[in-house]
Amino acid sequence: MTEEPAGKKGRSNRQTERKGVRAAQGLFEDAGFLFQEVDLANDIGKDAYVDLAENDRFAGEMIAIQVKSGEKYRSGRNYKVPCGANDATIWRGSVVPIIGIVYDLDASTLHWADLTEWAKAQSTNPPASCPVPGENLLSKSTLHSFVGQMRRRLREFAEPPVLDLAAEDVTAQVRAVWDCWALGRRDARPLILLRASLRWLVEVEALWPAMHILSLATPHPDVFWDEDNRLPLTTIDRLHASFRWSLEEIELLLGAPAGDMWERGELGQSAYMLIVADLDHEAKIRMVVENTSNEEVAWAGTMILVSLADENGLAVLDEVASRSALLKDNQLVAELRQTLAEHGYVSLFQ
Repeated sequence: MTEEPAGKKGRSNRQTERKGVRAAQGLFEDAGFLFQEVDLANDIGKDAYVDLAENDRFAGEMIAIQVKSGEKYRSGRNYKVPCGANDATIWRGSVVPIIGIVYDLDASTLHWADLTEWAKAQSTNPPASCPVPGENLLSKSTLHSFVGQMRRRLREFAEPPVLDLAAEDVTAQVRAVWDCWALGRRDARPLILLRASLRWLVEVEALWPAMHILSLATPHPDVFWDEDNRLPLTTIDRLHASFRWSLEEIELLLGAPAGDMWERGELGQSAYMLIVADLDHEAKIRMVVENTSNEEVAWAGTMILVSLADENGLAVLDEVASRSALLKDNQLVAELRQTLAEHGYVSLFQ
């Protein structure tokens, strides 16, 4: 069998790739979109840019596409777009979504995947290819749905979900808190922003889950650890280093748990784990207890200090109570003093 000359093979591959580009171009242009092909000399992971239009009007909504054609991009009933380290870097850092499109020569169908979203979800060593589901069909009948998804992605690029941490609407804040958790599984920055935004989360619907999420960067003893809640070590290190609380934040954390939430596995334990991550936590708690006007905050801080003091708890209690106007005549302090006198120490989380 005569081997095909290298030059001829190159032309053949080029012709195969062109079929996919022409199929994508025809689909988008028939819908009234602007298809701007990238010159081969400037092709760095993008074969074309597509300006989306609505009712023949353009609104600056643009995506980039990379097109692959041929049998080598098939993976069973699905497809794939090859990925090297440089590809992943380009896809991850793109300022617009890069969509991978595979053209099935036999079926004459186009199938797609969001390369940028996929790359952002990968670790530092991405797989050799991005999967393209066979059901992600790109055709005249599915184009409207595809464009809707792209417009939502473009809004995320223009207005990152984490901006709603500072929203005035609590529902938007709650959504942003959980977005930070989802994004923080692969990037520490959203969780660092969440940590910095605690004082803006004035409603418990947003504050409570934020505290639980951040406590996953501590050695929380009452979390059932698995792959769904375990953060990368680099993220844990960066978050833990940010747990240097202001007195205002200490008071916020102490005041957030209500009623019986100071029990194992509850919000109080998450607050405790966050506070004691600060190397100066005891001094800061003392200052908050002495100066707060919130009796529940004073009591919660006192309980933490006493439990940390172990067998010196009674001496710490007397010292702290003598410095706080809220605790001097507090009945709970009297009961705690009696418990300490009888048992020598108290444990905050039994």
